[in-house]
Amino acid sequence: GTVTKIPAGGQPTLSITGAAPNQTLNLGLVDGSPTAFELRGEGFPGTGTNATATNAASPGTYYTDTLGTSGAWRWLKTSAGTGNARWVVALGDTGFRNISGLWGAEWSAPTIAKFAWVRRANDSVTLYFRDVSHSTDNSGGSALLLTLPSGFRFQSTLGFKTSSMDSPYTLSNGGVYYAKRTSAGHTLYTTYMTQNPWPSSLPGTPS
Repeated sequence: GTVTKIPAGGQPTLSITGAAPNQTLNLGLVDGSPTAFELRGEGFPGTGTNATATNAASPGTYYTDTLGTSGAWRWLKTSAGTGNARWVVALGDTGFRNISGLWGAEWSAPTIAKFAWVRRANDSVTLYFRDVSHSTDNSGGSALLLTLPSGFRFQSTLGFKTSSMDSPYTLSNGGVYYAKRTSAGHTLYTTYMTQNPWPSSLPGTPS
């Protein structure tokens, strides 16, 4: 009989026609070649010229953005459906970005030297800041120290300290907060996981 190739993600078929002993077997075999689950295009999946192919792709399909948009080169589709939210970045790195322009309003005094960097590699975010000090005591509440940009945010709330300070900072969804004054320049380097979608544009400047 015939053997028909069925696109990746479909179901195999089998049929037998005729009467014994002259019967015909027809098969439909699912495309299992490596290229069946490999797509290439420009830009994020689910958008632009690649939308048709990536939206129709089956879970388990990989997509390579030949432009490496915002540092994301390779994506994996994790659920059926349309749009960018069905995909996660399997190979991406934003590099360190200088986000010193995102300090809270209290920290904008030009006499205070302060620096902040953020980097995302796949789902892991690294946050680094140094030379931070402030004389205001916010022990009765908390004040925004640094805004975390979209795509780099923490999913919960985490309090942490550096070895040189007695007042903890708090890392939450929107940014970094502090409760008490910091009388000396402090440095913090921490890594955490994020569930934020990959950012379509990168914050700050390359560092």
